[in-house]
Amino acid sequence: MPRAGACRGGRIVTRRGTAPLPRLPAFLLLGAALLAPGAARAAEETPGAAALLGQPVAALLGQPGVALGLRLAGGGWQHALAEAARLPGPPLRRAADGRHLFAWGCAPEAGCGARGLFLAWDPQGGRVFAALVENGQPVLFVPPRRSREWPAALAAPVQAFDAGVAGRLRFGR
Repeated sequence: MPRAGACRGGRIVTRRGTAPLPRLPAFLLLGAALLAPGAARAAEETPGAAALLGQPVAALLGQPGVALGLRLAGGGWQHALAEAARLPGPPLRRAADGRHLFAWGCAPEAGCGARGLFLAWDPQGGRVFAALVENGQPVLFVPPRRSREWPAALAAPVQAFDAGVAGRLRFGR
């Protein structure tokens, strides 16, 4: 008998016999592929980064890893993130370092300080940066503001989005 844990014909061998292999949802398989060591190199080769310039912030959600990253980090704010990505705002552009793409969407009548989404993406490293404001309060930061610094090149764009949000973040040098 094969050792326990071995696979045979779509079944896994256990101490008590065989059992069907577990089926993983497609989004978990996709997430595992994006988090693999080669994900950064794959993101570096993303051909659509330059084509995104001038598009609305929602266009970033079509890039590999951006929507998934927000879905995983967004927790209970996924619906609010999706709605905020459709709000009007300036088109996607490059940060001063030339590496990050960013844009934001804000509530037309209330402004970014009341309701909005700042979204940035590093196509070379595959990292996503987001700040969600709901009811006048920043409610979500990706990555969480206490865990990592945001790139210094995003300081001015975040300040233009909302000074209150910029004041809550740490920016690198």
